[in-house]
Amino acid sequence: MTVRLLEYTEPPPSGVTVSRSGYVDFQTRRDFKETGIGAYQVVPENEHDKGLYNPVTGEYEYTTTKVKALPDKYMYDVHRRIEEYLNREDFREAVLEFANMYGCWFAADVTSKNYTLHNIKEWRSEWEHVVEVLDTYVQHPYLTAYETSHEEIEARLNQFANIAIGGDDKGRMAIRPMSIGGWVWGLIAKDYFDGITYTACPNSKCTREIPSVTPTTGKTLKYCSQSCKNAVLYLKNKEKKNEMPSLAEMAEAWNFTAFATEAIIDTRKENKEAGKVNDIPSLDEMAVAFEEFNAKAALKLFDAKQQDDETT
Repeated sequence: MTVRLLEYTEPPPSGVTVSRSGYVDFQTRRDFKETGIGAYQVVPENEHDKGLYNPVTGEYEYTTTKVKALPDKYMYDVHRRIEEYLNREDFREAVLEFANMYGCWFAADVTSKNYTLHNIKEWRSEWEHVVEVLDTYVQHPYLTAYETSHEEIEARLNQFANIAIGGDDKGRMAIRPMSIGGWVWGLIAKDYFDGITYTACPNSKCTREIPSVTPTTGKTLKYCSQSCKNAVLYLKNKEKKNEMPSLAEMAEAWNFTAFATEAIIDTRKENKEAGKVNDIPSLDEMAVAFEEFNAKAALKLFDAKQQDDETT
């Protein structure tokens, strides 16, 4: 696919509700209608702790850093989650959750004079179409190899997106989603034309999926969020620490080394008294060897600690 997909960054409107008659509305729209001012949600900031190892104290020191709350706003697998929303027992609650997180399916600007309210039946119809196209043309293309599936995708892109000129530094065209619906169909188009595949997030407790390449830049992505990256690296560091010998084990090893040294000294003495040739290292050679061994061991332990700090 030669046309790029632009990131969808529109903030969702606030105060989503569903009326008794099933129409989805937003407090943002109502406020704007009454006062001329309508507030949209902003991406919240989240605090997380970053641990740095202090070799002097031998402990981890934590500093608090503010980062954007990426986990809830991860956008690259939204189209693959539509089926889960569609199959919720309480469909009304599913629409409320989705709209609160991503905004209106049909339009990003709910304060526009051309905006109209949409019933949850329309939402259901849209989601059913997404699931059908994904299942028929994208996830199982070998079953429909001779059907013109791209026409289905193009029709929805024409409805929910437009073409932006100069979508990148080379001035090429790009798909610009006009709503979260346009973003979903843009993702489907990239999957279909570019063959993007998905794998589970490395964090075993996460349910999100990672694309083989990002649909907007074509780069690879390892985690769906900073939180998941931190969780995975924490477990890796924990496993590394478990592999390190305990203080008791190291003390036992040093005791064995001291015992072996004494045994070698005794053997040299016995050989000398018996007039045998000493092919055992001299005391000076052993002293140099042990000094080098101790220095190398200390450096390896220090390097291991530094690597732990860098991946924390």
